[in-house]
Amino acid sequence: MLLVAAVCAFVVALSVRLAESGVKTTGIVLVALTFPAAAVYYGRLRELLVAGWVIALTYNRQYFSFEAITGNNGTQGPYWIAADIFFIALLLLWAADAVRGSQLAAARSRRLWPWFAPLAVACVLSITASQRPEWSAYELIRFVKFGLVLAYIRHNFGRREWIAAVAALGLAMSFQSLVGVKEIVTGHSGVLGLGQQITGLDGYEDVFSEQSFYGWVRATGTMNHPPNLACYLILVIPVFLALGLTARSRRLRVVSLGVFLLGCVGLACTLSRWPWALAGGEILLVLATLVALRQLPLLRAAGMLLTGVLALLLALVPIRQKVMDRLTRDLTESVDQRAEGNRVALSMIAESPIVGIGLNNSKLHILRYMPDLAWAVENEDFLTHEMKSRSLAAMGNGFFFVAVETGVLGSIGFVICLIGSSVCALRAIGGTRGAVRGASLGISLGLLAMLLQQLVDFSLWVDPLLYSAALCIGLLHVAPVLFPAEEQEKVKA
Repeated sequence: MLLVAAVCAFVVALSVRLAESGVKTTGIVLVALTFPAAAVYYGRLRELLVAGWVIALTYNRQYFSFEAITGNNGTQGPYWIAADIFFIALLLLWAADAVRGSQLAAARSRRLWPWFAPLAVACVLSITASQRPEWSAYELIRFVKFGLVLAYIRHNFGRREWIAAVAALGLAMSFQSLVGVKEIVTGHSGVLGLGQQITGLDGYEDVFSEQSFYGWVRATGTMNHPPNLACYLILVIPVFLALGLTARSRRLRVVSLGVFLLGCVGLACTLSRWPWALAGGEILLVLATLVALRQLPLLRAAGMLLTGVLALLLALVPIRQKVMDRLTRDLTESVDQRAEGNRVALSMIAESPIVGIGLNNSKLHILRYMPDLAWAVENEDFLTHEMKSRSLAAMGNGFFFVAVETGVLGSIGFVICLIGSSVCALRAIGGTRGAVRGASLGISLGLLAMLLQQLVDFSLWVDPLLYSAALCIGLLHVAPVLFPAEEQEKVKA
């Protein structure tokens, strides 16, 4: 109860400091007051904190509250996010349980840190090439938090926490999709459509406008940018498709398929071309894999696929002109823009190919190649203090971003991370059965789609996607230990 009271007081104290609208502040205070009461009433504090953390990750706002200590470093400075409140509470619970000797008796899986240690070493070594080493140190905080997420899940997640996290992913996707639909229908961004108007700042009108992106009204949810929302949706969509096809409970199947369809509608509202293709590939892979694992009859899978294709075509007929316009209107411009970004990224890699130019130091080099972006640097105070947003100074795509800031060593470390994550995915799919196997398959394919999305952008490295990826890797890592196939087969028998 003391911990709950402390968390409540902390949230309230922070909420009154936020430079947000009165409606938002009121909402935060109400959550701060009702969440502890709900946790005590239901007796599920840890599970509710996990769910709250997962959902709060999708609120892509950064609060640069440490400038009195570190000075004004623009978007390169240290900050906190709303989800940190829940995660700190979980860490405090972990510490309290350890002190009392009543730590959750969750089965522990194998150590995961060896797969991520090479990238961590490369990140530290990149500081030697940094022009602003303190900026690199601030960025290391994010990677330490990534490691804490993996460690927390390994040591503290039981079955209830695992299920709570997966359910929260569905709730978060449903909420983001509904907000996205509202944005398309009303033409106004944000949950309540109260977003601030951005005028008078050269460049920001097109990039950070609350109502349009590059001439299109597109869904952003609470993710700040359509590609960020699209990347999150393709991470979660296959999870609930697979659950809808593998769950034993009819109610769970119906709810899961409803969440899946809602996620698809939200993805359509982002008007993101490459994620559309990735989502189609995910659906095919889910059906094909479940058929191969003998969890779905071939004829049923084929029937579902044909029905889905027919329904999609019928839905597209009334809006076929708008769809073709979106697919073709600015395609050449988009390709040229990404090609230019890749060229700049390769030039930056050549500056320091072994250890990179240093974590969080890209901003110091980009203007040398793209002086037209000077407006972004000049108006950083507006971005950090008014919009509460952090814009990554990145060129090219998500893979080039790693090489630019951490060099060849970082790229090798990143590949090792991907291998380790793939091992977790294969063990989770092979070591579980039923709905858990379905969810593990969906999470694995979602991570794969997220990775492929990095061919055209760097959304993986924004906070909601980075920590959601850590969550998903952690879920895969502990799944075969928490839900072993042998035990599930006995229950089925």
